[in-house]
Formats: sequence, structure tokens, C-alpha cells
Amino acid sequence: MDKKQIIATIAMVLIAVVALLGYDALREDVTAGAQSYEVTAEGYGGAVRLEVFISDEEIVEIEVLEQNETEGLGDDAIFEVIERIIENNSTEVEVVSGATISSDAAITAVENALAEAGLVAGEAYNVVAQGYGGDIELEVIIADGEIAAVNIIEHSETEGLGDEGMEETVATIIEEQSVDVDTVSGATESSEAVISGVKEALEDAGVELGGEAYEQQGTLGTGSGYGGEIILDVVTDGEEILDIVVVEESETGGLGDIAIDEIIESVLEAQSTEVDSVSGATESSEGALEAIEDALDQ
Repeated sequence: MDKKQIIATIAMVLIAVVALLGYDALREDVTAGAQSYEVTAEGYGGAVRLEVFISDEEIVEIEVLEQNETEGLGDDAIFEVIERIIENNSTEVEVVSGATISSDAAITAVENALAEAGLVAGEAYNVVAQGYGGDIELEVIIADGEIAAVNIIEHSETEGLGDEGMEETVATIIEEQSVDVDTVSGATESSEAVISGVKEALEDAGVELGGEAYEQQGTLGTGSGYGGEIILDVVTDGEEILDIVVVEESETGGLGDIAIDEIIESVLEAQSTEVDSVSGATESSEGALEAIEDALDQ
């Protein structure tokens, strides 16, 4: 390496260091005085964990601490949604087409942070349910007949198992706006306690979830799965499959329902129904593919 190359290399290193220091300084400036909230929501590939910085009722920064979404699709969607949330200072943003579950996870996590910060409109109901390790105290915020947030105030559940099971159950309840959800394997009592607590809060509020008609976005297709009829809403622009939404299914929780989500993501990525079935959930996979093909044939 000659003298010019050495100087050029040193210059590039210095530029990188200055840029990094500049970013850190900018981040520190943005987050200075802000309250941070570590929050979790369930994504397509597992837990999506964010750190949300809030100052004077404004979302000033959001950092991704952990995520296992599909590379090049779900992971990109999380960052894109985060950018939209910060820009609009609101979680009322559009999800990324083809990565609905990942997008919703980012939105739900930020909404949980806003709830912890006391910035979610609605009425709070404090309830106590019996978990595996003792009492679990929850704060359930209900707004406009929906569950806006569920905050875990106090618990004694097993670290790394029961506590994560509670967070996953909370994320599922909020995402599905239902207490008719599956418990988390290995953390059944913790999950059941959260479900029971939210049910109690809904009863106290006199709120019954559900009842709203699904707003169709594309073409409905029907297929036959393991547990019955699978109905999917397939959105296209005539050439490309833009999104696929599950309207109705009765597949086995934790297996068939997950298989449908995996099939949807595979079809969107391949832009074709010529994809492999999910091992252990063949009928659910084939039912989902049948529904997609039914919609595309119309």
C-alpha cells in the first residue's frame, strides 16, 4: 500500500468515526430529557422489542432492541412503520403491504409505550388475577369499545417464561381485540391469568368485543382447511399480489393458524401459489393456497 492509499484509508476511517459520533450526539440531543419505555409485541417471527422515547407527549425516537422478522420484508417493515410513527407522532399509520403482522407488531408496541406514558385516551380498569407465581395486577385501558392497552403493573411470574408469556398474550389480545386467544405454551397459567384479568376489566366496563363487519379490501377466496372453511381477502393491482388478509379460519391454534400466515408470506414473496406446504400443517396450508387461488381466479 503506497502513501496515497494509506492517507485515503485513514481519511475514510476518520469520516466514519465522525459520522458515528455525530449520530450518537444527535441521538443524545433528541432523547435528552425524554422518558424511555421498553415494550414488546408479537410479530410474525416472534417478539418485537422496542425502546420508545417520549418527551412532552411527543414520540422523539424509537429503537429496535430485538426482532426476528423475515429478512428483507418484515424487518424492513418495522423500520418503515417506525419512521412513519415518528414523522406523524401517531400510531395511526398505514401498515406495509405484504408485512401486515410485522407492521402491526411495531404499532402495538408503540401503543403499549403510549399507554404506559398515560397518553392513551380511554378509561383505566385495574384488576388482579391469579398467576403461576401469585397475583398479577393489570391496568386495562378501554377506549371506544376497544382494548387500547394492557399494562402489567405487578407480578411474580417466572422470569424468561411466565413474564414473556404474559407479554405475548397481551400483544395477541390487543392485536385480535379478543380474549378468545390461545395460551402460550409453557406459560399456561400466566397466560390464563392475563386473559381472565382482561375479561374482568371488559365486564367492569360493560364492553363486549366484536360485532363489527369486516371491511373487504380485495377479492374474497375460500378454501377448505383442517378445521373448516378458510376465507382470505386477496388484494391485487391486476398484476401483483399486494396483500392477503385472513378473514376467517378455524385452524388449530399455534399450528394451523401459523401455517396460514407462513403460506401468505411465502406467496407474497414468491408472487405465486407454487410454494411448499408448512410441515405438520398440510391441510391448513393447502386450504390457504386454495383460498388464494380461488380469489385470483375471480
